[in-house]
Amino acid sequence: MQLTTWIPLRYWHIWGGGNFIDSQQILQWSKCYEIKGKLVFSNEGECSGYIYGSTLLKILSFLKVDANLTQIFGYFLMLILATSISLSVGRLKLNRSNPIIFLVIFSPPVLLLAERGNFDIVMFALIGLAGFLFSKNAQIWALMPLALATLLKFYSLPVFLLFYVLGENRKQKLTTCLVGIVVSIQVAYDLQIIKTSFPSGFSWKFGASIWTRYFTQLGVSDPGEVVNNISGLAILLLVVLVTSLLLKNRKMFATSFDNGHRTKRLLFYVFLITHISCFVLGMSFDYRLIFLAIASIIYLDSFCTRGDTNTNLIFVLTLISMWLTYPSTGLEPVGDLATEILTVILGIRALQLIRTDLKSINAK
Repeated sequence: MQLTTWIPLRYWHIWGGGNFIDSQQILQWSKCYEIKGKLVFSNEGECSGYIYGSTLLKILSFLKVDANLTQIFGYFLMLILATSISLSVGRLKLNRSNPIIFLVIFSPPVLLLAERGNFDIVMFALIGLAGFLFSKNAQIWALMPLALATLLKFYSLPVFLLFYVLGENRKQKLTTCLVGIVVSIQVAYDLQIIKTSFPSGFSWKFGASIWTRYFTQLGVSDPGEVVNNISGLAILLLVVLVTSLLLKNRKMFATSFDNGHRTKRLLFYVFLITHISCFVLGMSFDYRLIFLAIASIIYLDSFCTRGDTNTNLIFVLTLISMWLTYPSTGLEPVGDLATEILTVILGIRALQLIRTDLKSINAK
């Protein structure tokens, strides 16, 4: 019995039904994995449909966590989520000077992530921990939570490239490269045995290839993954070009900004890169927008001048992205466009910050 009926999610017609249904499904798959092995990766049968890393199932099977413990497990994940968000953004000055930021924290994607007890909560915590450890000059230790996260779900793999680029010596770079290669081999193996298709369609999802998927609303059949991906890439490049030109005229990218605290920079990098990975590589359910939400909050707090027009633009784009990507009376494309523009802006700013970091590393 849940302690809440999740009234906001019911009102938005996006309630998952309670009982932490994503946790329950994963725990059922882990039980099936003990009995039927790799059949969980197939697209046929009672236990089919699993699309994540085999490492997750092995860990759950080893711990003997089954579906009967779903409620306890779900509340434990909620505790992890609340703690991770608090540690990431809880002490930021922005929370006191602009309490409207809580509209982002309590937006539909974040609430649904908690309500469903989705394992992306664990991903969020592990990726944040990796960024924190890296910022504290514990680069080798940072590889442990990053490797585990990538073995559970694959989309954090590009963060290895960030850690390699920001490595301060040959030992760090070599270790990062070796761990990344080993993890990549396991990821490639898992992807090879997965037979179930990954998320498609547009409802409750985001991604670069979402635009042609809206054709189904007009009675046109889905043109297929190839057309979706090519058209999505073309539109993304167009958005990058138009956004860059418009904001260049506003001198947004030429504006100097404080490099901020090292920990905040690393958290901004790892969360944004994870979001970009989800955005570019395929369709993702909207609860993964938590990575964009937290990256945007950190950016607004640490790297912006409060009150100027460009800062307000990013804040408005963040709110639109978080509140309109879900079923919103036909406004979902507005939310998707805001997500794409915000991703481009923060991506460019992250590249500028990383370039500054590289200059500092090379100067040592």
